[in-house]
Amino acid sequence: MSESPRGGLFQDESWEFRGLFGCPIKRLVGHLDENGKPLVFFLEPDGLFWQRFYLDAGLGFWGEYDAEEIADELEGEPIVDYGERFGIVGELLGVVRCESRPRIRIAVASGEIVFETEDPSDIQAPAKAPYFRPKSPN
Repeated sequence: MSESPRGGLFQDESWEFRGLFGCPIKRLVGHLDENGKPLVFFLEPDGLFWQRFYLDAGLGFWGEYDAEEIADELEGEPIVDYGERFGIVGELLGVVRCESRPRIRIAVASGEIVFETEDPSDIQAPAKAPYFRPKSPN
């Protein structure tokens, strides 16, 4: 792990991030708004800084932050534990991609987690709950 987190890494409609490749997932949670809609997601790869990401204004945002900053942000807020929900805690991470839908896809050993907005034609549309897409058997 580097000595200090790098903050915002990506803020664009499409990008690819390989910096987590091969790291096990320790935790994946989402912060919900007052209507139960996901706002921001937090991924803790084992042995690395927390990753904070979200979709807004047609862009995918991704950054790296220390545990104290993430704890402050999550304190007292409603969260959903997507790592437990999808059964992916401990799985190895692959490539993270943002696409111009906007959509963020995180590859894991057994498939991928997909984060996207409710309406791809509206850049102000809220994010919808992420879903897990298992690898297709070959």
